[in-house]
Amino acid sequence: MHKFLKAIGFSNLTIKELDDVLDDVVERANARESTLLEDGTKFEEMTLEVAKNIGIKVYGVYKNGEYEVEYFTPYLEGTIVSTTETIEIERRFDKVAYAGVCDEVRIGVTLIFHVQNPLDFLKKNNNKLDSKNVIAHGAILAGLADTGKILLPLNKKINKRNRLKNPSNKDRNILIAKAREGNEEAIEDLAASDMDMYAMLSKRVKNEDILSIVSTYVMPYGIESDCYSVLGNIVDYYVTKNTYTDEIIYVLKLEANEMYFDVCINKKDLLGEPMNGRRFKGNIWLQGELCI
Repeated sequence: MHKFLKAIGFSNLTIKELDDVLDDVVERANARESTLLEDGTKFEEMTLEVAKNIGIKVYGVYKNGEYEVEYFTPYLEGTIVSTTETIEIERRFDKVAYAGVCDEVRIGVTLIFHVQNPLDFLKKNNNKLDSKNVIAHGAILAGLADTGKILLPLNKKINKRNRLKNPSNKDRNILIAKAREGNEEAIEDLAASDMDMYAMLSKRVKNEDILSIVSTYVMPYGIESDCYSVLGNIVDYYVTKNTYTDEIIYVLKLEANEMYFDVCINKKDLLGEPMNGRRFKGNIWLQGELCI
């Protein structure tokens, strides 16, 4: 059973209750999309929305005229293009599902996310399962959170004073781009900047909490490649309700290292009250719609 179902308002489902929900998706889908795979098999995606921009997608194939469910995913539709970096697409080994992979310089790590629109990719790739021939140039990212808490914002004056000692994010991104191309001067400047940053952090962490020093981050979390621990500024948010269970869901628009993305979380799993300007800290399963 998918652990992130509770993020979209399905807490403590039994296996039978989950089967009933999936049957409803197949019978009452808001949207259906299909394509023929290279072996002639009909592959179909069925979507049922249970709240604004939130729902369940079911994927399966037709065998002997009957639809057989292969897998399902809860989803949140993002609302803003989060990255315009080149994205490579890798197929999951056990099913017709894909992961997007890109080097996002603003975050400082390789981002890996579950692809929400595999049929768009398949059609672009002439329905071939092999993912080597198609590259996306951007993605709309969103995350499902299993736990989270609300933190107060940082003291802007203190952090502005400390940032003056180091390159801005924009300048740092330019240096990283040059370093990737082999520019030795950029590599040296980055190394010097990192040493200065380390010295400053080592000094401050003796007397301050780490969350009063680090404003935002996106870091890999756990053993799954597309799960992350995030700390982001709340830019906007709204409250919605799962029409099946009446559970309350918060949908937050976050900014982390100048990258914007949406996150949803069940009210039961969120500690604190969201408000614009505050911060969200939690663990998410990262998804994304490819721009292809």
